[in-house]
Amino acid sequence: MTLFRPHHPSGRAFFALPIFALLLGIPVSAADDQFPEGPGKAVLLKVCTQCHSADPVLTLHRTREEWKDTVDAMKGYGAEATDEQLGIILDYLVKNFGKS
Repeated sequence: MTLFRPHHPSGRAFFALPIFALLLGIPVSAADDQFPEGPGKAVLLKVCTQCHSADPVLTLHRTREEWKDTVDAMKGYGAEATDEQLGIILDYLVKNFGKS
């Protein structure tokens, strides 16, 4: 008995889903599931993973000013995002990874 049959429809879906996600520009990472749901999650993952993994964010806790400095630095490095998107990312980071 085989556990995986590539000709079975669910087997094709196993391979098709990541490929489809990549074609749409959706990052595929196990770490994505570790980010709290809420406004800004998708924008953060889309913008921040253009150049690097978003994983380090999971361990950081910063003040609003510290996160603003980080977001501004990333913009200076060439992060492709509108000012509105950067504001959404900043709010998400402060809410979910702010210093208490």
